[in-house]
Amino acid sequence: MTRPFRNRAARGLSLLAVTALAAFAMAPQIASAAQEREKLTREERKERERERKYRSSIDQALATAHKDGKAILIVAVPAFKHKYPTEALIDENLADEVTDTGTSAAIDLSMASEWVHTQYPELMIAVSQNLNSGAIGPAGFFYRFEGRRRDYLAYIVEPGTYALRTISYPRPRSSFANRHGTVAARGAGSIGQLRQVASTMLEAEQTEVFLNAATTTVAASEQCNWWYKGVCTQSVYTPEHTRQTRAAGFYPRTDYLPIPALDVSIRLTGDVASFSTGAGEIVLIDGLFPEPLETQLAVSNCRTGESMQVCALQAIDLTRAAGSLDELRNYDFVAAHFPLLGQLVGAAQHRPLSLNATALGQVTYGERFRAEAR
Repeated sequence: MTRPFRNRAARGLSLLAVTALAAFAMAPQIASAAQEREKLTREERKERERERKYRSSIDQALATAHKDGKAILIVAVPAFKHKYPTEALIDENLADEVTDTGTSAAIDLSMASEWVHTQYPELMIAVSQNLNSGAIGPAGFFYRFEGRRRDYLAYIVEPGTYALRTISYPRPRSSFANRHGTVAARGAGSIGQLRQVASTMLEAEQTEVFLNAATTTVAASEQCNWWYKGVCTQSVYTPEHTRQTRAAGFYPRTDYLPIPALDVSIRLTGDVASFSTGAGEIVLIDGLFPEPLETQLAVSNCRTGESMQVCALQAIDLTRAAGSLDELRNYDFVAAHFPLLGQLVGAAQHRPLSLNATALGQVTYGERFRAEAR
């Protein structure tokens, strides 16, 4: 028997009946528990030291790249933890159009914007919540610095001009019939291409399931608790007994169910957005991204096959997430083990994006613009 629930607290743990004899026999287990805690503490210290060395290596890499004439680029993005502060909130907002909250954690986690060097197209950066340099190489961010409403992603880039070329994200619970919001384009031309490929994804469904009480049989044992000249002179015998390991009741369970989805790729051929960096500069730029649950698009000449739809893109709404030099400079880089980057950030410049778009006004996560064919 199962029943759905939302944010339900975990049920109580099973009870143990402890006799005086059993308590006496458990003395070695108490010592073992203390040893386990000490071992855990040692592992935590080792993990903290590994993290410190990892961050210090990145800090040194950023400083060395800057010294060698590379540019340090810092991109402001909406803070994911500000939007989804708990795991439960992420699960509740995992779906797309069917949610009643107007948000989608699946989209926010997976969206990626690719900025390509206009002179050397093989050079690019990928701005995404998950695409760090460890996952995809130099195109990913080297580190994320968490702010209040903004996070800041740090990149090492070759100097030059970078243009926004590709935006990709999933659309859970969507099909070709579930169109993006549409507007009428002012021009007959296009600024790119919209491609949607049918796929599936797994969505977490939280339920409660009733489980009967569970028990286990503990074998009889004898333990010596007093030795004299290598001879056991006193021991405790524990007969075979049954121990309850789980009380009967409802327990949380997560099922992962396949749902229809679309993989969306927007290829921009027009000059929608760009920025430039110079050798040895430390540059902060604003993030730029669509908000698919509210994004307005204008498309034409759509061709739909069994598993793919391709349309000419005539207009798209993009949201600019403004970064803050003050917030960036007030970040405690020393405590985060980035002292060298902290020194460099003192000379950072906030470089405005070059946008060929019309301002539409402020929205929750920034200022919205519409780029469209003229």
